Amino acid sequence: MSAFLLFNGQLVHADSFSLSVQNRSFRYGDGIFETIRCIEGQPLWLGYHLERLHRSAGILGITLPESLNNPQLHQSISLLLEKNGHIQGTRVRLTFFRSEGGLYTPENNQGHYLIESQELNQHHYALNTKGLYLDVYPDEKKTAGFLSSMKGTSAILYVMASRYARLHGWDDALILNEKGFVAEATSSNIFMVAENRLYTPATDQGGVEGVMKKVLMDIAAKNNLKVTECALTTNDLLKADEIFLSNTIKGIQWVKGIQHKRFYHDMASHLMALLRETTIKLANQ
Repeated sequence: MSAFLLFNGQLVHADSFSLSVQNRSFRYGDGIFETIRCIEGQPLWLGYHLERLHRSAGILGITLPESLNNPQLHQSISLLLEKNGHIQGTRVRLTFFRSEGGLYTPENNQGHYLIESQELNQHHYALNTKGLYLDVYPDEKKTAGFLSSMKGTSAILYVMASRYARLHGWDDALILNEKGFVAEATSSNIFMVAENRLYTPATDQGGVEGVMKKVLMDIAAKNNLKVTECALTTNDLLKADEIFLSNTIKGIQWVKGIQHKRFYHDMASHLMALLRETTIKLANQ
């Protein structure tokens, strides 16, 4: 983990840092976060992350500090990685929250942010050698609305679904929206492959608007692969040729099984090769 952190742009030692018990992210989940993949010291797709951060902060009515712009944030992350000695594969978490004060109603809307870094075992993206098994989390549904696309610090649904998956021996769990359509997995967007065409739940189905999902859709478009955003049922997934998950830290993870159905990973392997090629170019810029 980080020996050093960045709090509001200031470098601090992790051992001497603390947050007040009045912190609104701690008390009310009044915050958002971004998880950013870095390769060889380079934060990837920072523009997409900042776009989502600005949109989410606008929805919550929190004022972003001026330092949270692309050049300064890139510089801050690079400084933190260098200070922590995290120069190859790294996970960076940027947590953004409203100033303390007030109960449910805030006393002010100024935002603060904390940046941490964690070294990863893999320097570059690599497809999982062992396919994932998953099934549906049945105990709660996710409401599809204007809050559902954000990465909020109130994540109890994902905690419960992840715990349920572990208790049942799964690698992950599918989360459904209130109408019974597939929204996402616990920390990933989901793609389905049928007849060499890609399908993924549309944003209005309740899933987080994932950065890696956007990246893969960009890559697919450049390589003449058709992607359809739509509503998907569990039965649709069971009829698919392939299923894979996407997030910025692991890139693509292929799914071997859902319930009784087993899947291949030809498209997932192809897209992972294209993703690796893209990220290597970005890291060398």
